[in-house]
Amino acid sequence: MKRFFTILASTGLLTLVRLSSGFIIAKIVATYTGPSGLAMLGQLQGLIAILFGIVTAPLGSGVVKYTAEYIADGYEACAPWWEASLKWLMLLLVMVVIPTLVLSGFISEILFESSGFYWLVCLVAILLPLASISALFVSIYNGMQDYKRYTILSSLSLVCATISIITLTIYFGLYGVLVGASIFSAVSGAFFICASLRQPWFKIKFWWGRANQSHFKQIGGFALMSIVGAICLPTSIVIVRSMLISYTGLEAAGHWQAAYKISEVYQAVITVAVGTFYLPPLASARGRKEIFNQLLIFAKLLFPVVVMVFVFGSIFRDQIVVLLFSKEFDVAADFVMLQLLGDAAKIISSLFVYPIIAKKGVRVFVVGELLYFLAITMSSYFFIRSFGVSGASLAYVMGSFIYLIYVAYSYKVFDF
Repeated sequence: MKRFFTILASTGLLTLVRLSSGFIIAKIVATYTGPSGLAMLGQLQGLIAILFGIVTAPLGSGVVKYTAEYIADGYEACAPWWEASLKWLMLLLVMVVIPTLVLSGFISEILFESSGFYWLVCLVAILLPLASISALFVSIYNGMQDYKRYTILSSLSLVCATISIITLTIYFGLYGVLVGASIFSAVSGAFFICASLRQPWFKIKFWWGRANQSHFKQIGGFALMSIVGAICLPTSIVIVRSMLISYTGLEAAGHWQAAYKISEVYQAVITVAVGTFYLPPLASARGRKEIFNQLLIFAKLLFPVVVMVFVFGSIFRDQIVVLLFSKEFDVAADFVMLQLLGDAAKIISSLFVYPIIAKKGVRVFVVGELLYFLAITMSSYFFIRSFGVSGASLAYVMGSFIYLIYVAYSYKVFDF
């Protein structure tokens, strides 16, 4: 418990900055571009999430796990895992960036129903290498449990990136929003590089010449899980948003995007806590009993937060929507309670899925992500046609509870 509150204190600043960043950007975009601008921003951010998630797949849970396991033996012991993750990154960048540039017009047509924004797709692809650096360094600091430096650098990089997108939005309107979103992660990556140049592990000898096929293969297992996760959820949301645009119009899709934005920021904050406090101990836990003890500790801390957010958000949803966006988005309040219910199920499912991730349950994880993708997209198709915009939120709730049931059962039968 003491350790948790130590971590909570050190990451409290990051949580505050992340919350503030997400909602300030949403408020500025809503004020200057309205619901249609917010819907277009959501489509672009969906693309960024997919591409960024694919190329940074080897840099997340795997790097955290093996850094946490071997850091006690020095940087030399961690180096093979870092090198393997870097080689995976370079391979995935080639596989993602080139096709994205070639198909930029087609991708723009799918996202915005116009090929005229192909240059935005190209900008996102070109900046992917720089953007991915922040994900790598965050995982290293997290694995080392250097929470102070991790928190300070992450917070400052978020502030710099947020200022850039706000400035571009104020001066250039919709185009500023889209350009700002495209460079957001790259600004963070540049900041992390500059801030980490003097770190003792930032040397070529720790990044080249130590990995073998076994390291490459084991990082690849985590990469596969992350790639599937990076593709399934963002793609499902892009598909749902496209359905809304087709069946209800861009304006209505913008209202739903406002409600989903609240979910997105809320879940991002919880993900920081889970990744920082829950994953590293799971990586070093041995046997079902130790893993269950970690689950129990985190569940006691997580449940009150989930209940409090759901109750508070449901009661004050009208005021929250107007405060975070504008009166133009008041319709979005109708979807907030459903979104928060889906969030609760998805967040609780993390209690069961992270032990499986930590122990490389690749097949279980991949099946779960595919099930979640199919549940949301297929139910959205029927619910949106029957209930309009609220159908998207109903589909989100249904998909989240199906996923929770699946991962809870998988945890019960998994061979730890």
